[in-house]
Order: sequence, then C-alpha cells, then structure tokens
Amino acid sequence: MKHIIILIFCFFLILCLISYYCQKKNIYKNIYKNIIDNILYLFNINPSCMNFKNLKPKFSIDIVYSWAGESFSNNIRSSYNNELKYSLRSIYKFLPWVNHIYIIVNNRNIIPSWFNNNYKKHITMISEGEIFPSLEYIPNKNSNAIESCLHRIPQLSEHFIYLNDDFFIGCKLDYTYFFTEDGKAIVSDKVNYPIKINKKRNQMKLPLTIRGFYSHTPYSYIKSQCKLFEEKYKDYYHFIRKTKNRKGIGCNVCKDMVCPCQQVHGPIHIFMKSNDKVITRIEPFNSCSYRFFNHKNINNLNKLLKRPETTFCINDTEVNKDKRKENLKITQEFFDKMYPELPPWEK
Repeated sequence: MKHIIILIFCFFLILCLISYYCQKKNIYKNIYKNIIDNILYLFNINPSCMNFKNLKPKFSIDIVYSWAGESFSNNIRSSYNNELKYSLRSIYKFLPWVNHIYIIVNNRNIIPSWFNNNYKKHITMISEGEIFPSLEYIPNKNSNAIESCLHRIPQLSEHFIYLNDDFFIGCKLDYTYFFTEDGKAIVSDKVNYPIKINKKRNQMKLPLTIRGFYSHTPYSYIKSQCKLFEEKYKDYYHFIRKTKNRKGIGCNVCKDMVCPCQQVHGPIHIFMKSNDKVITRIEPFNSCSYRFFNHKNINNLNKLLKRPETTFCINDTEVNKDKRKENLKITQEFFDKMYPELPPWEK
C-alpha cells in the first residue's frame, strides 16, 4: 500500500512538472494541457473546476436560452423534463457574475410555471416575433433559424453566452472560461479547420463552416460580430430562416451543401476568428459531456455528483414508454441533489 501511494505521488509530481515546463516555455501549451486534463479526468479530477477566483467581469455578460415550453410527452425530442428549471439553477449556483438572462419562446405569454412574480428582475421572456426581422419567418420551430436571431434580442449585452435548455454548468467558473479579459470569445479549436459549405457552385454567398457538428456546449458570442455576419450573409440567413420546421438533424434541406448546412455556431465563430475576436481552446474529450440517458444507464447520473464536470448536457433517449416515468423520477432526484439552491425567481 505504501509503495502504491508513493507511485501515485510521483505520478502527479511529474504531471505538475510537465505542466509547469509547458507553461513556462509556452510550447504546445494547449496540447499538453489537454493531455494532462484528460489523464486527471481518469482520477475524478477536473482542473477547470479548481481555478475559480470569483473574478468580476470587466464587461456585462448575458445568458440566452431558447425554450419550447412545458410539454410532457413520450416524444423524446420535444418532451420537457424540467431541464430549463435546473439549467437556470446551475447558472445561479455556478456563474455568479451573469448580468441578465433572456429566454426565447414562441409566445411572450409563455411563463415557466415555477417562476414567481419577481422573475423580471433577473429574466426576460422574449417572443420569436421580437427577434425575427420579418413576419414571413414566423411561427418558426427550426432551432437553427431561432439561433440565427439571438443577437437581435432588445437590450442584449455586447457579450453573451447561448445555451440550449438541456445544458448545465457543473462547477463554479470565472467569466474567463468563456471570454478573455479584453473581451474576446473563447471557442472550440474546430474553427481552426474551416471547410466550404457548398459542394458545388452556388449562387448564394456562403460562409465557411466546420466539419461535422459543433461541440454541444455553451457558446460565447459578441453581438456586434453577429450583426456583421448577418449583414455579410443575408441570403444565407434568409435560407435558414425560411425553413420553419427542422426534420431530424436538418440534412434534408442541404442538397448541394455539407450537413449541417444551417447550424450557425461554427460559421459565426470562424467569422469572428477572421476578425481577431476569438481565441480557441482544445476541448478535452469530456468537455461536451453530451450524455444520452435511458433505462440502461440512467443511474450513471450520480457519477456527476462525485466528479463535477465543467459543462454537460443531459439528453433524453428513452423510447420505452413504461420506463419514462421512472427515468424522470431518477433525473429529478439527481437535479435536486446537484442544484438544491433556490434562485430568487423561483416560487
């Protein structure tokens, strides 16, 4: 036992020395950091969750969600399982520096049932009619179309972070996890390898995109850059917004373009990078933590209590109708353990 303890100590000492050398020399810093982070992950250690300094942002940072409402059903794509309620709790618990929260819904009169009368101090409900530039695009259930209009939210701060309602923050993070101190957005290094959207000659002016789907994590944005992107690629945005319903992952509308042809996160971040408004970060293999849960692995949720992750997503994949109610109960118990603190907007 004594020898094992010594070996473990030596192992971590070597990791610390490698990390220190890489930072001092600034050689392949991100690559080595990624390797070390992933090794530490095997020992239930998340370095990103150990660096919180409670820094005060030098600029306002808002949070934006898109939300379909409270619809409990057996449809795994549209059913609501209290994700937004606890995602908001994760913001309240772990991102104390957030300025304001905006939630995009089909109708501004859609208010979460658990909100109290004071929620407007912290959260603003936004209808899609307030952000789409023309009535021809609404009503719209295409998430890609809605995400192309985030920067059009009235009163939105210059710096904002976009989350789906099933995204969660797993530990306390400083604003510098999402933005640099001088206001650049921190994004996935996938933007370093752009490709063309169109496979063949296309009359529409198209931006560059990433290969495959973007990381399923919170996205950092700069509003003025999003506006410039829209001005440059007006026809592309019209193509996205006129698609009011998305089928599956949306490949059916791509035709002579690579799929996903309407997901805007990658193209916008590539555009921002060309304007020197981002820095990139190599994502550890666990960074997305895109977890698919059904009755076969639902109990794995408790692992997140033992080893908090920076950000994670819980995706409902249970197709067995008889198991859905039990899964919802287990998920609810996990959420209550992970996020027991009531924010000021809850009843």
